[in-house]
Amino acid sequence: PMDRSPREGRIDPTLAARGREAKTVRAPLDGAVVSAVAILSAIGIVMVYSTTAHLEPGSSLPPFLGRHLSGVAAGLALGVLLFRTPLPKVRRLAMPFWLLSVSLVAATLVVGTEVNGAARWLTIPGLGSFQPSEFAKLATVLAVSAELARRSPKEATSPRMLLVPFGLAAVPAGLLVPQPDLGSAVV
Repeated sequence: PMDRSPREGRIDPTLAARGREAKTVRAPLDGAVVSAVAILSAIGIVMVYSTTAHLEPGSSLPPFLGRHLSGVAAGLALGVLLFRTPLPKVRRLAMPFWLLSVSLVAATLVVGTEVNGAARWLTIPGLGSFQPSEFAKLATVLAVSAELARRSPKEATSPRMLLVPFGLAAVPAGLLVPQPDLGSAVV
């Protein structure tokens, strides 16, 4: 059909009119989003460098800057991967990603590493530690969005129909409160 959104790709009408197989055309990069990512990444790099450079005066690479740069690189790679993934596939993967993230948040209650009085971290031997609540934030946004996108506009705003999206947000929030991680629970 010709009514696909730009993110999902659109049918090239010139190919379809000539009787050839229609091919999907990718939406172009949004310059504002790319600029915002570049500016925020640069500010973060400068901030980490300026706050940690004094910790090792003789070193050209402060101790936390290398870790931060690898995180920025991983984030950019993940962003490019998600941009190249068709939206229907993202929608299909939203619920499994949500279930995985909720399972990881629940695991922190049982086997979480305690830092400063709160068990918010999971440690994977050989890889290091991470906060599952960060994945849960993204997974919850994707799951709620996918759930609301399945519905008509009238259904999406019906109070009774909002119970499922509310439940999708309440489950990880409820698991974050006992850690205690009220900041992430609120977000």
